Amino acid sequence: MKNIFLIIIISLSTNLFALLPISQQEEDGLIWLLESTKLSKDIYNDLHEIWNIQLFSSIELVEDRDYKSIEKLLDKYLIKNPIKSIKKGEYSSPYISKLYSDFSQKYDDSEYEALRIAATLEDLMISDINDLLETSTNEEFINLFTTLRYSAISHIRGINNLMKKKYKVEYQAQFLSILELKNIL
Repeated sequence: MKNIFLIIIISLSTNLFALLPISQQEEDGLIWLLESTKLSKDIYNDLHEIWNIQLFSSIELVEDRDYKSIEKLLDKYLIKNPIKSIKKGEYSSPYISKLYSDFSQKYDDSEYEALRIAATLEDLMISDINDLLETSTNEEFINLFTTLRYSAISHIRGINNLMKKKYKVEYQAQFLSILELKNIL
């Protein structure tokens, strides 16, 4: 009997998260992160198809997992997914659409450029997540953002290591400060 009561309490407390209000800023941040993750997923898919680098395929799988995690949180908080049925390379955000267009025009120029674009994508993701972590008060969101940040850090390290190994060059920060990037790498 105690076990059943405990299970009911745990179940109710878990579902109460969805009843807690979230700010418009948190909702917008979650949608932004969803679109950014879709952008990453689409770009890594393209990069792997063009360059057949295993790292790109591995990161694409992580981005797909991350996308699904964000979708679950959207569903839990009854937030409409604005890109649920949108095809690869399409986004509701004009800024994300422009990023895809700009990146996709350059990443078949050279393998080095593909790696640089991949690192830039992770740089942007880390920077955006840092901003979201500063403003969010929802524990579930903070946990998700932290997990996604660790993934992006792992990705940028892997990409940077490959750039150093193949081209003797380190990635230069575009969105993070030089010091933030140095601490990550």
